[in-house]
Amino acid sequence: MTLDFMTGLPSRVDLLPRLNEDIERFNLDQKPFCMTWLNIDHFKTVNDTFGHVLGDGVLKVLAQIIKQATGPSGFVCRYGGDNFAMIFPGYSLVEGIEKAEMIRKTVEEHKFDQGVHISVSIGVGEYNGGTVEVFFTEVDRYAYMAKHDGRNRVCHPEI
Repeated sequence: MTLDFMTGLPSRVDLLPRLNEDIERFNLDQKPFCMTWLNIDHFKTVNDTFGHVLGDGVLKVLAQIIKQATGPSGFVCRYGGDNFAMIFPGYSLVEGIEKAEMIRKTVEEHKFDQGVHISVSIGVGEYNGGTVEVFFTEVDRYAYMAKHDGRNRVCHPEI
């Protein structure tokens, strides 16, 4: 496992192998799993206003919030910059949305150093077959929808 130097989380190089493992498991037992893609809203503004040291602190604390939320069976990695991916084995889409909303709300209510508040936009998808690339692109698209639709929200396929 390759750890991200800033957050101590696995890095993006571990995401694709983990997704492939979960897809193989899905193909064997048809148990669902969800993936979420999280972006910090207006993170550049945090760095520009408060400095990169505080911005780095926000990333570290956010990583801990996310890691705690994923639990021991989940997977979280820092993909890069202010982007994080999470995998929730055994979660249906409804459960994945609930988990993403809980994370979104926890982050929104957290007071970071110097009283900084941030919000996050999260995309959620449930794997239902197909290639890892198509699934990844779908979840990423929902995260961009969350940003485009006003930020500080969770977007997902209609249920």
